[in-house]
Amino acid sequence: MPGGPAKYQIKDTGIALVLAASLGLTLPVATEVDRIFRGLVDSGGSNLDHSAAILELRRMNPR
Repeated sequence: MPGGPAKYQIKDTGIALVLAASLGLTLPVATEVDRIFRGLVDSGGSNLDHSAAILELRRMNPR
């Protein structure tokens, strides 16, 4: 089942990354997920759900 809008995903990943940094933690997978969803939002997909991450991955890897 699809999740919430990408704009909420970056809110959540942003909070998690700030908390992790405050604890001295590095979360490379969460950082990459945040980067993918931020790219999706920046390219106009803020209201698309989690399944739209594939659109950003395709944008990042044009043929």
